[in-house]
Amino acid sequence: MEIQYLKRNVDEILLSWSREKPPDRKPLLLRGARQVGKSSAIRQLGTHFKHFVEINFDEDKEIGRRSELVPAVDFSAINRGSLAEIFAGLELIKASSCYMPQELFCWQRSAGPGSSHGNAQVDFLVQKGSSIIPIEVKSGTQGSMQSLRLFMKEKHIERGIRTSLENFGHFEDIDIYPLYAIANILRG
Repeated sequence: MEIQYLKRNVDEILLSWSREKPPDRKPLLLRGARQVGKSSAIRQLGTHFKHFVEINFDEDKEIGRRSELVPAVDFSAINRGSLAEIFAGLELIKASSCYMPQELFCWQRSAGPGSSHGNAQVDFLVQKGSSIIPIEVKSGTQGSMQSLRLFMKEKHIERGIRTSLENFGHFEDIDIYPLYAIANILRG
């Protein structure tokens, strides 16, 4: 017996999102009350893509604690860096108060024609108290922090955060948090 899908109003909004072309298409975060069809709507949307990956935190609550979250092998369906950034963003939003949801921002500098500066980007900027915390997300254990350092220098910020598959650590003015513990930034 085939299960029929009950079309919802959100389906057209999701399809509209899917028609946007990268880099204009932003990561999709669908939130709402329990048992209203969010997962079904996402699975239906997935039928419009060649590749589709669902990360369901209700079904697998330990997913954020495992390094398999960011595949170690070449995974052609998704970009490892994008998945790490989506995960970090979701964890930061999830860790915020329901009364004052955390807003996520990024910083980007594009090199204009004839500019001596190159492109630079910091993945997330979050507010904690009266401080701005720049966060650089890496999908592995290696990677440059040039953009993070540039932002900190230009904006006179004393501390930055790098999150990756590394363990907790500290490197000069940068604190290192493992991806699975990124929410601790807002809690501590």
